[in-house]
Amino acid sequence: MCHHTISSLPLSTKIYTTGHNLYVVDQHSVSVVQFTTHPVTLSSVIRKQAAPVTTPLEAIYWSADENKVCNEGSESMESTEALLRCTNERQATKYWEEMWLAKSDSQRHRLCCSTFMRELFTNLTDSKLPWMPHLLEKIVKSGHISSSVSPNLIRVILEHKEWKLLRTCVKLLCDISESDVVLCLDSLLGDDLMGNLQEDIIVDILALPYTEDLLKNEVRKLPFLKSVQLLKFLRTKLNISASLSDCLPDYDQVASWIGLLLDAHSTSIITTPHVWPLLTELQSTILLQTELFSELQKIDVLLNQINQPCNFNKNSNIFEYSVHRMVL
Repeated sequence: MCHHTISSLPLSTKIYTTGHNLYVVDQHSVSVVQFTTHPVTLSSVIRKQAAPVTTPLEAIYWSADENKVCNEGSESMESTEALLRCTNERQATKYWEEMWLAKSDSQRHRLCCSTFMRELFTNLTDSKLPWMPHLLEKIVKSGHISSSVSPNLIRVILEHKEWKLLRTCVKLLCDISESDVVLCLDSLLGDDLMGNLQEDIIVDILALPYTEDLLKNEVRKLPFLKSVQLLKFLRTKLNISASLSDCLPDYDQVASWIGLLLDAHSTSIITTPHVWPLLTELQSTILLQTELFSELQKIDVLLNQINQPCNFNKNSNIFEYSVHRMVL
């Protein structure tokens, strides 16, 4: 093989050999050339010369047990193509369920990270194509989907105000970005007559993990009045979280969000007098709980002393003896 041909390969290209076959995997396909029937050169594989067999990457899985590359078959390819072309939600949902049930766990993981899945989400979030919330919910409920597969998914769901689907995404999507977190809060807050479902979604959002520096920058973009509304919401949750150990968000999460909001909007809070009563109420709540925890800590110390077992240090030099008095 020529050195210049090897150096011209993309960095993402991988080469495998099994038996009499050479496999070259690029970003979109797997090319196969048999050793016994074709002269093997990298250029013949990459440029699809010498009639190599090329298969889309989504239709390939590597069988570790049999040490070979296996094609998932034309039926799988037909179902994926049919799903991408389908504009009827009921039929598309049927295609998805059939395709999902036919795959093993490892195949499902690969499918959720594939270019096919990215293309599918691109179609499902395209404003020019039919909106299919039921199909999206089915896909998200599979539990393997990352938000990186469809960066626009949360925004599109908010535009359609699909609150049930949004809650499913908040609970099941992996790696929801800090910008999407604040985007959800911005859409949910501002309505004094929020329904129970919207409040439940906010609770789920507050319980999500986040990077503090990234979230602080995003929280600064949240309108001030909505930040104040969120502070009121958190003040009510502060008492509930303190009394219930299994409550979401938990006490630490509520306290962290309060500190985050106060830090991000400190200037606006100081210069806005009508917010000061809320700060007074918040401080009173915190002082009350601080006193309560202080008393509980004293009780905890007493209980530890009572429950502490008595440990007597036995001196190994001490031995039993008896005194006998003799009368002469």
